[in-house]
Amino acid sequence: MSHRILEPRRVFMKKTGVVGFAFTIPSFLLSCDSGDDNDSPEPIQELEDEAAMLEATGQGVYTRSNPLDQAERIEAHVPTVIVAANQVTLSTTHPQTNEHWISHHYIRNTDGIIVRFRRYGRPAAGATASSVSATFDLSLGMNEFVAYQYCNLHWTWTNA
Repeated sequence: MSHRILEPRRVFMKKTGVVGFAFTIPSFLLSCDSGDDNDSPEPIQELEDEAAMLEATGQGVYTRSNPLDQAERIEAHVPTVIVAANQVTLSTTHPQTNEHWISHHYIRNTDGIIVRFRRYGRPAAGATASSVSATFDLSLGMNEFVAYQYCNLHWTWTNA
């Protein structure tokens, strides 16, 4: 099975539709919502609304090829994606501190529907980590997607 990582949501939707990805922060660093999984073909409106709000911050969705006003932040904010069998692991070298952390990770399928979504609280005072990662199961047939992460200071990034 081959997997393709597509353009960021805003660009891809203008052309044909959307796709998505996500990753998680180790629970020992943060308080963490249990996350939402959506294996339904229908969107969960609460998740779509929350993602739309995140994607509207800053200057929109930031990417490696179009970092907008954040070019110096690419390496610390663009997620790395590894696909093996029916799982995807997302990771980033973004430092996690009480002042600067990843607060959301999510995956969009080829229809632009969020299928995996996690929220994270602020890391405990004094807790630090040099990276964050998570592994998600991919639904059978989910061959194309885009990974998203939200940084509390530098907004929404994707690996496209």
